[in-house]
Amino acid sequence: MSSDIQGHESGPTGQIERAAIAVGVLLRAVAVLVLAAGPWTNTDSELAGWDIDRFSQIDQISGRPWVDVPVEYPPGSVVLIKSLVSSELVRSHRLLVGLSFIVDLGIAALLGKHFGRRAAAAYLLVGLPLIPMGLLRFDLWMALTALWALIALRNQRPTSFGMSVAAGAAIKIMPMLMIPVALAAGRLRAAAASSIWGATLFVCWVSYAGLDAPGQVLSLRGATGWHVESLPGSLVALFGNADAQLEADAFRIGTMSSMLVLLGRSLFVAVLAAIATARYRAQENEPECDETLPNVVALNGIIAALLITAPLLSPQFMLWFTPFVAIAITQLGWRSPVTAPIIAAIAITGFTLAVFGPPNLAATAPATLLVLRNILLIFSIYASWSWLHAMSITRDQTSAED
Repeated sequence: MSSDIQGHESGPTGQIERAAIAVGVLLRAVAVLVLAAGPWTNTDSELAGWDIDRFSQIDQISGRPWVDVPVEYPPGSVVLIKSLVSSELVRSHRLLVGLSFIVDLGIAALLGKHFGRRAAAAYLLVGLPLIPMGLLRFDLWMALTALWALIALRNQRPTSFGMSVAAGAAIKIMPMLMIPVALAAGRLRAAAASSIWGATLFVCWVSYAGLDAPGQVLSLRGATGWHVESLPGSLVALFGNADAQLEADAFRIGTMSSMLVLLGRSLFVAVLAAIATARYRAQENEPECDETLPNVVALNGIIAALLITAPLLSPQFMLWFTPFVAIAITQLGWRSPVTAPIIAAIAITGFTLAVFGPPNLAATAPATLLVLRNILLIFSIYASWSWLHAMSITRDQTSAED
């Protein structure tokens, strides 16, 4: 594998990349203006039902979150909510949008600095369909910590990796998926550091909030229906007769089966083990080679496995892929079986939301698109495993010839 992950950045290709960056930043700036200064966000009543409205409710809790009132967010998100939200809902909304925009550009800047302009351009283009969702929530904030952890892993800085993973997981769970990737890559000190930092934060959280708190987060305050965009929810919407209902601030359909939830979690563990094993077998033997590409391929596959086996698949979760698929694009291209399904899944998610809107996602047309999106995620899991498996076979054959 080439150690140059930055790609060609001069000539016509470089001009295209610079143009893509300019377009990506400009469209994001337009989204910020529309969301923050549009006439439909001028009063508190117009923001009713938005995420910032729920954030305000959490900020105004009298007592302890998770203890006195159920809360569906992990402690890192609650800390951010408490830091950003004020009594003025419109001002809080605008502050969230503005800071999320800065975080988004920070991700692009980190990608450009460490992986080349092509990675920054790819990131700014791939995530465009879901930028409105990202500006209204903390998923981009979490993605920034996960990218920082990946860079720390690449630079062999285990303490920085551990702190970044723990901080990100306190916002959203996804960065914890980087621990098995680090283990499979032979970065034992990084995996140990992240486990220690993560365990410390977890103990502090449950000491304050009680053992019931993680269950509130995982179940979204005890919701009983399948999220309409999840694999089971999209299938129920397409082939069943149930209607989607708003439950715990998300549109859900049907009734979750505890056995199916357990089966989904078991499948996730099995897929994670299979991808981590393939990553381990594909481990680079030459120290001068950059291991980032197999790491991001494995991580994208594991993220897809988590999303496709979960009872909740909110559209902004698709933004978790964007920094890592951008890195993969720099070496594998846009049409690779590893990158193309994820890119298409993100585009379909954004298109479906824009055209149909959350209340109508259980109708035949959007449900069909969501099922297609979920099939693409399943294929991306196989593609990631297959790519890593092929790497290990190629290396074994090369070693045998030598």
